[in-house]
Amino acid sequence: MQPGTPFAVGLRFELEDDWHVYWKNPGDSGMKPGVEWTLPAGYSAAALSWPAPARIAMGPLVNFGYEGDVLLPAEMRPAAQPSPGPSVNIRADVSWLVCKIDCVPGWATLGLTLPQTNGAPELDESVRPIFDSARDALPLPLSSSPWQVSAGFDDSAIVFELRPERPGRRAQLSRLEFFPDLHGLIHNAGEQRLESLGDRWLLRVPRPSAGGLTLPDRIDGVLVSDRGWRGSGSERALRVELAWQIDVAALDRKPRRESLGPSLWIALVGAFVGGLILNLMPCVLPILSIKVLGFVESAKSDMNGNPKRASAGKKAALRHALVFTFGVLASFWLLAGGLLALRAVGHELGWGFQLQSPFVVVGLAVLFLLMALHLFGVFEFGTRLVTLAGRASTRSGRGSTGAFASGVLATIVATPCTAPFMGTALGYALVQPAVVALVVFTALGAGMAAPYVLLAANPRLLRRVPKPGPWMETLRQLLGFFMLASVVWLLWVFGHQAVPDDASAGSIDVIGEMTRLVAGLLFVALGGWAWGRAGRSASRAVRTAGATAALAALVCGIGLPWAGVRSGEAAELDWQRYDPQRIAELEARGEAYFIDFTASWCLSCQVNKALALDRTAVARAFRRRRVTPFIADWTNQDRTIAAALASYGRYSVPLYVLQPGTRGREAIILPNLLTEGIVLDALNELHNPDGPGFR
Repeated sequence: MQPGTPFAVGLRFELEDDWHVYWKNPGDSGMKPGVEWTLPAGYSAAALSWPAPARIAMGPLVNFGYEGDVLLPAEMRPAAQPSPGPSVNIRADVSWLVCKIDCVPGWATLGLTLPQTNGAPELDESVRPIFDSARDALPLPLSSSPWQVSAGFDDSAIVFELRPERPGRRAQLSRLEFFPDLHGLIHNAGEQRLESLGDRWLLRVPRPSAGGLTLPDRIDGVLVSDRGWRGSGSERALRVELAWQIDVAALDRKPRRESLGPSLWIALVGAFVGGLILNLMPCVLPILSIKVLGFVESAKSDMNGNPKRASAGKKAALRHALVFTFGVLASFWLLAGGLLALRAVGHELGWGFQLQSPFVVVGLAVLFLLMALHLFGVFEFGTRLVTLAGRASTRSGRGSTGAFASGVLATIVATPCTAPFMGTALGYALVQPAVVALVVFTALGAGMAAPYVLLAANPRLLRRVPKPGPWMETLRQLLGFFMLASVVWLLWVFGHQAVPDDASAGSIDVIGEMTRLVAGLLFVALGGWAWGRAGRSASRAVRTAGATAALAALVCGIGLPWAGVRSGEAAELDWQRYDPQRIAELEARGEAYFIDFTASWCLSCQVNKALALDRTAVARAFRRRRVTPFIADWTNQDRTIAAALASYGRYSVPLYVLQPGTRGREAIILPNLLTEGIVLDALNELHNPDGPGFR
């Protein structure tokens, strides 16, 4: 050995057949090996390291230990300066219990004499394989494995949930056993049941029926698989040190894999209603404007008084609405099928995953910009414009392609948002067989397209549309500003995607303030357009209205970026980045926390944040209740956040979770659409012992 250079020693047992010694938790009976070191001055020894144990049945009892040849290694830390003499002596007073049917205690004093050297240490090659084998059997830290593990408990069992980060890991879990550090936490002889749930695994470890140890604030131990955690031939043991995170009762309440039943019907109704409400979400407004223009132009073509042409126009409008519906449904099927396929091979993705790609965001921004320029009359694409803008022209049937394209566009920009009732329906769909999932997504698409079919089938609803005139061109150009607003939103999303994960908060603020400025300039442009458009009118009332609108737009254009610069920090929450380790620490101390699962491409998330979360009263309530707010930003793909969403049975944003932090109190799930009052009421429930649990 070399002074100052740590080295390994090991306590080795060579056991005869059917005899065993014990792990650090011996199980139902037994005693772990012990060692007391006598070391030279300045030396210190680390605790023994424990390779993965095995379950050893002894009649009705089960012990944890080792058979055959086992080495318990320990790191020795020598003094920096050489000890007197050419060598050092290390002594170990060892005690053990070895058992077959009878048990025999043993004691021994063992010693090593190691020569000192000023050069590199010389290794004894004869014992290297023994140490290598022992190190290979040591548990792998969870942080070094490609797995995510969480734990929970109920009166009968401790439950572990395991999720692989890469494809193929599910097939490697055919048997799994848990060994706790503390004696008395589990029913050692009970059956540990491993259950596959498609994208994850559940291990249920039975607890003692009576007289067991009171569960601590966390569970520490070793998970031993029959195969390696990092592939064939790798470490079979995985070291876990987990705070309680799983709501076992909520796991049991999750929908079962059934093709029929009340849960499916509830999901179908929720999906259809959610699709209806989705039309009112800000994500869909740009495409709504295109469809409104199409219906107005259809109504304009029917105002010529020719019954035959009017009848043909009605049929064409209905046909285009049905084609639009097919475009919506086909897009939902394609996105849902792709999502299910990617999840099946291990990708942690959720609904709206397409806008997690910067390439898709840039492509949509370019498309919306071209659509806006067309609406302003900058250029014409002819029939290609129909494909891009989705104009449902009733002349010559050319609008069918455009109707289908507008359905596709509506789906692409709508899916990142989740309306009320949709979160539960999506969570249900994504854990069902593919056929059932596609049925739910079909109901979602049908709900989104239903208003357009209803409007096309009842043209009387458009009878109050004014006669054709200059107002049609004004409407087209006004809708162009809707398109440009969408471009600004996509620029903001792209800015957040481009910011690296370790960027400072200041960098993120710059993106927000620059977006405010661009949005303000868009209002200024809108004001200039309104002034110029109204100035051409011979009507004094129109000119007055135009001047008023121009002034209002100018004020908004100046005030929007100025408000961002002048806004104070007192009204905002002190958001922390989502950190499972930090959350585990808060849970261990029984402290409350709040998680905002959000994304820059989710406009309803941003509306909720501005109108309900970043408010002075809410910030004061968070501080008064000592609730730590976390923001789980899913703008870019993030497996940790995807897994956290899935733990609550959700696969989309927004999701708002308020964890009371009190043992026995379950998480409070807030609605998808927030108000300041809803958030304050939920915070007030923290001190109500009869408050709600998991909703």
